[in-house]
Order: sequence, then structure tokens, then C-alpha cells
Amino acid sequence: KQKTAYEIGVRLVGSEMCIRDRASVANATQAYREEMDMLADWMAECCVLAPGAAAMAGELYRSYVRWCEGAGEHPETHRAFGLQLIQRGYERKRGNMGFCYLGIELKDSYSN
Repeated sequence: KQKTAYEIGVRLVGSEMCIRDRASVANATQAYREEMDMLADWMAECCVLAPGAAAMAGELYRSYVRWCEGAGEHPETHRAFGLQLIQRGYERKRGNMGFCYLGIELKDSYSN
């Protein structure tokens, strides 16, 4: 059966609204993620981000956990924390004292 112009128009308007709704949901989701990005907030408050910087993985994670607890937030696991640092471009290196991350270090007031 052939559809009338009205039926086609209704379907097109409906699909356009779905596309717009999907885009608005995606935008809202991204805004929520940015607002709830505890790692970025911790980094902004507690870290120095510089090419020559380096910090031990455990030291960074302990600082992050203390910061989250102080903010009343639940910290990520140590593994998830490390993966997020790597996803943000911080290189993880193994040294004689354990793993460290390059390009990030704690501000003096937030180090152990």
C-alpha cells in the first residue's frame, strides 16, 4: 500500500524529532560526565601538569582517595584511576621504585 504525503510527512517529522532527542540526550550525558569528572577536579586542585613532572602511582592514588573522601565522593579503584590517567595521555613507566606517571605531580601541599 502506498503512503499518503501526510503519512510520509508525519513519519519524517517523527524521525527528525528522534534524532534531535538523541542529540540532546548525548549532549546532556556529556555535560553530566564533565560536571561529575572527579579526576579532573582532583587534578585541577591537587596536581601540577607539566612535561617534566613525574609522580609515583601509589602517591597519586592515595592523594586522589583522600581528596574524594574529603569531598564526600566514592573514589575509583586503583586500576580504574590508572586507566583514566593513561586515557588522558599520561605515560606510565616502571622504575626501580615502582610505577610512576609522567607529566603529572602533586602540588607540595597535597603530597604525602
